[in-house]
Amino acid sequence: MMLPRYLGLGVLSASLLLTACEGNRPRGQGGGTVQPTGDFAGLYVANPDHGTVTRFDTKTGAWSKIQVGLEPTRIARHEGVVYVTNRGERKVTILHDDGKQLSLAGVIATGAEPFGVAATADRVYVSASVSGEVVEYDAASRERLRTWQIDGEPRGIALDPSGNSLIVAQTYGGRYAHIDLESGAITMMDLPEARGFDFETGEEFLFSRRITGDPTFTPDGASVVIPVLYVDNTTEIFDPNDSTDMGAAAPPSDGERPGGGGGSGYQDRMNPGIVVTPVDERGQPVPEEGVPVAVSTFAISEVDGIIQGRAVNAYPVSVSFSRDGIAFVALKGADAVVAIDLDALSGNATRSGDAIEPGFGAPGRGINFQFAPNLAVLAGAGPDGVVVADDKTAFVHALFDNSLEKIDVQAVTDRLRNTNIGNDDPVEPPGGGRSEVEQLRTFDALAIESKILPDAVERGRRLFFTTGNPTMSADGAGVSCATCHFNGRTDGLTWTFGRGLRQTPSLAGNVSLAEPVGWQGDRPTVAEDAMLTSQGLMGGDGMTEQNALDIQAFVNFTRDVDNPFKDADADALHRGKAIFERPDVACASCHNGPALTNNAIVPMFELEKAKVRSLIGVAMTAPYFHDGSAATLRDVLERSRDGSMGNTSSLSDAEMDDLVVYLKSL
Repeated sequence: MMLPRYLGLGVLSASLLLTACEGNRPRGQGGGTVQPTGDFAGLYVANPDHGTVTRFDTKTGAWSKIQVGLEPTRIARHEGVVYVTNRGERKVTILHDDGKQLSLAGVIATGAEPFGVAATADRVYVSASVSGEVVEYDAASRERLRTWQIDGEPRGIALDPSGNSLIVAQTYGGRYAHIDLESGAITMMDLPEARGFDFETGEEFLFSRRITGDPTFTPDGASVVIPVLYVDNTTEIFDPNDSTDMGAAAPPSDGERPGGGGGSGYQDRMNPGIVVTPVDERGQPVPEEGVPVAVSTFAISEVDGIIQGRAVNAYPVSVSFSRDGIAFVALKGADAVVAIDLDALSGNATRSGDAIEPGFGAPGRGINFQFAPNLAVLAGAGPDGVVVADDKTAFVHALFDNSLEKIDVQAVTDRLRNTNIGNDDPVEPPGGGRSEVEQLRTFDALAIESKILPDAVERGRRLFFTTGNPTMSADGAGVSCATCHFNGRTDGLTWTFGRGLRQTPSLAGNVSLAEPVGWQGDRPTVAEDAMLTSQGLMGGDGMTEQNALDIQAFVNFTRDVDNPFKDADADALHRGKAIFERPDVACASCHNGPALTNNAIVPMFELEKAKVRSLIGVAMTAPYFHDGSAATLRDVLERSRDGSMGNTSSLSDAEMDDLVVYLKSL
């Protein structure tokens, strides 16, 4: 099996990761689900299911909690003031920390779905993700000072230690923004490209880039680090549950699916990593020097004298650093934290061997990632944040277990740096690593909240996010429902199947109201769609009917997107609604009822059968159509002028504008 070749990247200097001093060391600020106090003697943890924030004393073990409102999502602090974004109700909750417990100190009104937050002594920065804006507030008066518009749902943000620069990550589009806080100038930057080469066809292809977690700065502020996923969504996928995918896309006789449909094939589709990019003295990244670093690895164990391993591969969500240059990366779906020795990056590396690089090692592929020695630390369910508190201990927030768990930092460092095994050893993980068989795990788990979700929803969520359960997906695939339906919504990508292009639909809200589901309406229920997708495309095996019903329960439990366009100009909304309901335009003839769909199957464009889509939250689901061919709602309406989907041929430009306003408000 030929493994990837890593080309054209210089070795990252170890000096980028040096820490200035002990104690209250300088660090970039940015929100996370778990954040340290200024002296690292305490932690703040966001509990979105419960609407609470927990304060935990790392020295004494004492803890307390406080109600803050709907969906506390990210936390930042400056000295004794703590800021919490409430994604579910357009506000930031301000808390005061007296050294033992938190108390309410006020709120800041924000745009729709506030997500990331960072703070200084006199300023607070908040990303209102669905509103597409980052706002600077006066910390004392809470007055809105400056606003930056950013496309692609800006979520994670980070403030560099100098206080000069803000980094804002797009959810869709593979880009991030640099905001110069002195001048107010905003610069959009691309993640480094990653290219694959298919030795069967002789063609190169470009991986799609996604940001999957919160950016952060290395402790000295010399680099910004962004969790990423590089995705091959252009090579054809074989779907064993779709007869129209047979033929050229059918699996060969040995059962291996070409192009990565499911099973082992997905191993070259989902490529998780962190991009490490140097910044200048003002905190502005130098994107052409960005380095993609792989994070997927193996967890090793011994069963009945036999050394076995399982892939640890999922999109990363959070990064924290030790003083010794070890990056701790939380992989939410893999129930693990991967520790990476960034001081020992491979540079221009070529590796060889068999079946040792899940996520990167499918035959005939190559991508320009660098490797470094790494080690998986198994954790509780849904690790959503990690903080290195000192030289001895890191803390992991296991979201689905409602727990705070410890990692032995020294044990991780010793195992990464003090053991070596040869390149021919069959259990060597990517980048070298360890000879010990015993797998490192988190310890001393503290339950910070009780279970609150309905049992079926809780079970369904765990299945929806997991990449490590063979019931859901093949080992090494690194794929879960949540990989494409990111956070229960969409990845914004269009995928290539034998039957044609298919855009990932959003799963926000009660999807069962729009059954049957699927672009062609060929899946009667959400549960059946989960069953067929998992057991086919994702390579899972053994899913039960109850498993599928649990996933359906979770999907239908999620809320609709908080739509900021509901607050649009009332006159334009009224005019647009009237146009929408006009018989000659005929939008409402199909898009009606509680989910704004009649759930009919109709011919549309080149599809003989197409499901009438729900229009709830349609403004947040671009691009449009099954093939992603319409970038905007105006593009959709322009294509409708031919009468193939309603008929907008009689509408003026002003009427089209009003209709767009109404559609966005739905």
